[in-house]
Amino acid sequence: MQIKSTLLIVSLGCMFASGCTKSSPDTNPPEPAVTEPTPPPADPTPETDAATQPLPTDAATPAPAPAAEVPKLTDGEIAAIVKAANTSEVDAAKLAKSKAKNKHVKDFATMMVKDHTDMIKSGDALVKKAGIEPKDNEISAHMTDEAKTTLETLKSAAKGNDFDKAYIDAQVNAHTQVLDAIDKKLMPNVQNADLKAELERARPKVEAHLGQAKEIQAMLAPPTPPTT
Repeated sequence: MQIKSTLLIVSLGCMFASGCTKSSPDTNPPEPAVTEPTPPPADPTPETDAATQPLPTDAATPAPAPAAEVPKLTDGEIAAIVKAANTSEVDAAKLAKSKAKNKHVKDFATMMVKDHTDMIKSGDALVKKAGIEPKDNEISAHMTDEAKTTLETLKSAAKGNDFDKAYIDAQVNAHTQVLDAIDKKLMPNVQNADLKAELERARPKVEAHLGQAKEIQAMLAPPTPPTT
């Protein structure tokens, strides 16, 4: 009898424990966790935006530098430049007539004396008639100084082949500079109509002299050795 009572008590205890572990039908299930929406990324600050944005095409490509302005020259300065160029040609050619060996070089020097002496006479008459006073300037002074240096070099050169080559090389260089000065410095600035016409007459002669000097220069150049 005592054993049965004991079993009954154990059974009731198990049933009571089992009932406690079951969820009550009246108990609401736990609400699901609410996930907060992720806020959008903050707008970039003006500093960051400016640093990361590509530069406009105009800003990325620098503007081309303005072309160098042609120096202004007066008619008096132009007359001085022309006189300096012609005088230097005559001085070098007179020396070449006495020291040159090659016939083509001698003939070229004779032509230089005649043509540039004629240009000097024509220029002197023009400035006198127009009342233009030749005025020394940076360009005329540079031509005069360079002519003096060239003349000293030619005087020290050995008579004959060495002199011929030195003289013709100097003539190619001098006529190239004069032609460039006429086109880029004298013609863009000349005001007097007669002086402009004088430059227009002189230009083809200077160009022809340069072409002849280059031909003689090529003739005097040593022959190219044959390739093996």
